[in-house]
Amino acid sequence: MEVRWASPFEISAIVALLVVMHEEAEENLTPVNTHKTFSQVNEIIHQGICLVAFDGGKIVGTIGGKQVKDWWSDQTHVGDYWFYVAKDKRASKAALLLVKEFMKISKKIFPKDKIRLAHVFSGDCSRKDNFFERLGFKKAGTVFLEV
Repeated sequence: MEVRWASPFEISAIVALLVVMHEEAEENLTPVNTHKTFSQVNEIIHQGICLVAFDGGKIVGTIGGKQVKDWWSDQTHVGDYWFYVAKDKRASKAALLLVKEFMKISKKIFPKDKIRLAHVFSGDCSRKDNFFERLGFKKAGTVFLEV
């Protein structure tokens, strides 16, 4: 398993993974706009942090984020826009390697900023909560959707 910075030539593969992530959501989400998704991935690759996990020469996971501010504050933090590992690779170290590398790069580029990572619209929330807590994160909130 290898984790490295994503290349602009990998945007299509990343978007393909993100479409699968969207399709796996347990909730009925709004449809994916692939043009907007391509644009966002391109922006994160060039202005943020975008990592990919490879196994056997194939991208099996990705995390992307950048420095942002809350709408109410001038203080910055590094937040993820997406974090996904293919279903058949979730028992591997891909998720752990992606998050640890994301944290390492974030602290190098933005040493004063805290990191915020999230998981939404998917199942197995307790396992995911435990994963982030083991990495030193604290749960802060929940998302509610109108039904």
